[in-house]
Amino acid sequence: MLKILASLSALILAISLVVLANATMMTVLPLRMLAGGASDSTVAILGAAYSLGFMLGCFSEPPRILRVGYIRAFAAAAAVCTSLAIVTDLTSSVALWIFLRFLTGVCIAAIFAAGDGWINAATPDAIRGRVVSAYAWCTGVAQVLGQLLLLRVDGLQVGFVTVLAIGFNLAVVLVTMTRTTAPSARSEPVDAADEVPSRAASLMGGIVVTSWIGALAALHSGLVSTSVASIL
Repeated sequence: MLKILASLSALILAISLVVLANATMMTVLPLRMLAGGASDSTVAILGAAYSLGFMLGCFSEPPRILRVGYIRAFAAAAAVCTSLAIVTDLTSSVALWIFLRFLTGVCIAAIFAAGDGWINAATPDAIRGRVVSAYAWCTGVAQVLGQLLLLRVDGLQVGFVTVLAIGFNLAVVLVTMTRTTAPSARSEPVDAADEVPSRAASLMGGIVVTSWIGALAALHSGLVSTSVASIL
């Protein structure tokens, strides 16, 4: 297990940096909006826009990952997150913030899809549960550290979100410079590029049919966690 974790350490650290930056933004942006006089409803729309983007990204990004592979998909999505965070810091337009958070949701979904797929493919069945638990522990620590960071830094000041963007950028560096060879994103040969989206879509539908209780549990978990993260 330790050998597998060592080989995945750069990827897990990269995802943890993404989680740290994104989780901190999920707290800072609503606070900045409220400080600027925005209503509670507007803050709720901001959170909903991110979640909508994430939801759509779960369907739109796996076919892209199949085409370009885990490393390039991860790096591209994290690089776009860097740009989106910087633009967010440079503007005070609420409408633009909502649109940027929607795009960020799509990119974060791509990052998790690439990272989770990579870890799943690189881990033997016998120890997958323990490896995923260690991975989840690391991302959980990153979320905690992101919130504790606000005890030391004024998150409302202009420039703070740009600093958080460094986390996204460092994730790109870690993943692209890793010496570990990423597994193939395709579990079976694909004859034509246009077959990839249809196969991905059928796989998603198959998961819902095969484990509908799991799908409902995931939906409920998303409702609760999003409400807590964005509103509470």
